[in-house]
Amino acid sequence: MSTHRLPPFPGPTTASTTAPTTTPTTTPTTTRAGVRAGRSVSALICAVAVGAATACAPSEGAVVAPSQAAAVAPVTPGASKSTTGAPGIGDPDFPDDGNGGYDVQHYDLRLSYDPASRKLAGSATIEAKAAQDLTSFDLDLHGLTVSRVTVDGGAASFDRSKDELVIEPGKRISNGHRFAVTVDYAGVPEPMHDSANLGEYGFISTADGAFVTCEPNGAKTWFPSNDHPSDKATYDFRITVPEGLTAIANGEMTGTPQTKAGRTTFAWREKHPMASYLATMTTGKFQVRTGTSDKGLPIYVAVADSFRGSLDQLLTQTGKITDYWSTVFGPYPFSSTGGVIDDYAAGYALENQTKPIYGGFSPSPRSSRTSSRTSGSATA
Repeated sequence: MSTHRLPPFPGPTTASTTAPTTTPTTTPTTTRAGVRAGRSVSALICAVAVGAATACAPSEGAVVAPSQAAAVAPVTPGASKSTTGAPGIGDPDFPDDGNGGYDVQHYDLRLSYDPASRKLAGSATIEAKAAQDLTSFDLDLHGLTVSRVTVDGGAASFDRSKDELVIEPGKRISNGHRFAVTVDYAGVPEPMHDSANLGEYGFISTADGAFVTCEPNGAKTWFPSNDHPSDKATYDFRITVPEGLTAIANGEMTGTPQTKAGRTTFAWREKHPMASYLATMTTGKFQVRTGTSDKGLPIYVAVADSFRGSLDQLLTQTGKITDYWSTVFGPYPFSSTGGVIDDYAAGYALENQTKPIYGGFSPSPRSSRTSSRTSGSATA
């Protein structure tokens, strides 16, 4: 579960072995200056392969050892006699992250973003299973204004306490009951700040969209969640942006993007359980290419126009490296792979599930030996 500063891309190599298709070229965007310090390792090896193997628990495929963070489990049935869900999941390093009393099964996120105003509007339905009797429980949400909350279709009262959205359903939720809470909200997202490590992370507005990388606890900057990596869930995304922009999320597209009245909606689904910090809704002007690896794994890559020269290399190397690491760690645990190069100068990359994101640079497929000399660790 690591975020990585990476070296510059050395230049294109030989032709791809995939059979790609290309979307139309879009208008270049402006690169934001300033690259923060971080750890230098191989972007594709770490973000595509190691990130997928160590940070994400698969729903099928290889059995992967859990990370240290995953050892912190949600409250188990019968573990508490209180009917108030705890405001933290019990992680001693991040005591305010996550929440107790329930286990999320699925997120259905319907989102609309306008880069000009930087306003995000969302309706999030969270399907969960109660791990104790609940008369109230919390979701993590940073900023943004909540207009309505329902639980199982009935109106629920709610309050805010810093990054906690405290919800009181109309009636008690019994231990073991599966319930659905829907939160309608809007506002200008505010990224998280950690000057000692990443700097800015979470939902970061850009000139033409948003750069969204959430490790370790930035998911709450754009949707209400149980924002801790121990509570994985499946996801559906419906993201609406101005026509001409692309909205990228985890998993695979479930249909052709639909345009109406100058706005386009993209639908994505990640059917494999995913930690909240690996979720993304990166948007902007991108060139997109799809293909398959030599072993038949679908690949989706996208680059900002200023990185158009890296598109073929990103597609080819992503497939080759994912195929190779599946011979080392076991079958690749997801249904597709890919990568995104945005022109936001974050200075780091993140292993977003199925869509590693590189902030303002092209990844370099260097050897782990070279990476070890510069970072002290090839896997971080």
